[in-house]
Amino acid sequence: MKKKVFFLIAGLFLFNFFLTAQDNGNKCVSGDCMNGEGVFQFANGDKYEGSFVDGKPEGKGVYQFSKGLKYEGTFKAGKPDGEGTYTYANGNVYTGSVKEGMRDGKGKMVFAKGNIYEGDWVKNKMDGIGKFEFYKNGKLVRTYEGSFIGGKMETKEGETAKMTFANGNVYEGEFKANKMNGMGKFTYKNGNVYEGRFVNNRPETLEGETATLTRANGDKYVGEFKAGKRTGKGTYTFANGNVYEGEFLNNKINGYGKLTTADGKVQEGNWENGKFLGK
Repeated sequence: MKKKVFFLIAGLFLFNFFLTAQDNGNKCVSGDCMNGEGVFQFANGDKYEGSFVDGKPEGKGVYQFSKGLKYEGTFKAGKPDGEGTYTYANGNVYTGSVKEGMRDGKGKMVFAKGNIYEGDWVKNKMDGIGKFEFYKNGKLVRTYEGSFIGGKMETKEGETAKMTFANGNVYEGEFKANKMNGMGKFTYKNGNVYEGRFVNNRPETLEGETATLTRANGDKYVGEFKAGKRTGKGTYTFANGNVYEGEFLNNKINGYGKLTTADGKVQEGNWENGKFLGK
């Protein structure tokens, strides 16, 4: 991306020298390159074709960079400005608002690998509210809808965003640095629902916190999570009325805890992988 921006900036400098450029191997090859329609060829291989005012691109035009980048749209005072389309050498295509040569305002980027972003831009970066569709082998795998900051999926304080997965899973909550980070709700395609904190896309509680996992079968866990699994202390209430309070490890009852059955029986002591070992 840095290289593309460089080419664009280099071109903008060339625009500013239209009036004096012809003695450096650059030339107007056809038409009126002062005030009218014309074609201007640069010695470095760049070419502009379109409308001119006072020797600068103004109005509709096409600027083709020798390195493969092309801009087609409106110009103001020698710079891309208004509505236009950037076609990049790598196959990416941007269509939308442009300010002083940069993607700025409302616009859509179709990436060569198939991903699509549509929404707000600020100085060449996705910034504001938008939708990003992720594709793999031509198939949509997930869609993000919400806030972007500095080119990344990131919510501001008090905001939430939504990630919808092609398999039916849905996450609604906070994002940071392109990942599920912060408080949120994840609804799995099987009907299970997790509500609590996420760290780098996985359920994880901080010290003193608990999260809740409600299963489609009626079971419910309230407690600690680590690396996406029930690990630490928690309470698991079974749909049949049994309740376990104690320690968990890697989604299983492990450690010291107490199981109270629906009919009042109690087993308290050490557990391993869900089996009672005794006191």
